[in-house]
Amino acid sequence: MIRIGLDMYLVVERQKNNQRVHEELIYWRKANHIHRWFIEHVQSHCDDCRVYPVNQTQLRALMNQCEQTLLHCDQPERYLPTLYGPFFGSTDYDDLYFLEILRTKELLHVILTAFSFDHEPRILYSSSW
Repeated sequence: MIRIGLDMYLVVERQKNNQRVHEELIYWRKANHIHRWFIEHVQSHCDDCRVYPVNQTQLRALMNQCEQTLLHCDQPERYLPTLYGPFFGSTDYDDLYFLEILRTKELLHVILTAFSFDHEPRILYSSSW
């Protein structure tokens, strides 16, 4: 089966046996509002399916944006607007939109708590569509 659509990954890159190994931290499927945030705040507005390093400040900013969106659920487009694209999924501000934001916020909290960004390997974001 071929999967068509927006797939997004946050991974940690580690050295193991002189090779780079990627361990998945978060996987999103068609979460176009999260992808839009990465395009605007990590990728310099370039949606090119490349791999980008993400730092602690950026992850904290995304987590805060998720929190603000959940606090102001009557105006989600102000905080994490959706992004239309080929097979990017729904652009509705519905229950699935908010569930993905809640899930992202909780997983980012775990990552930000667990990692020592001064000593840990790089965290990377990538997408494909």
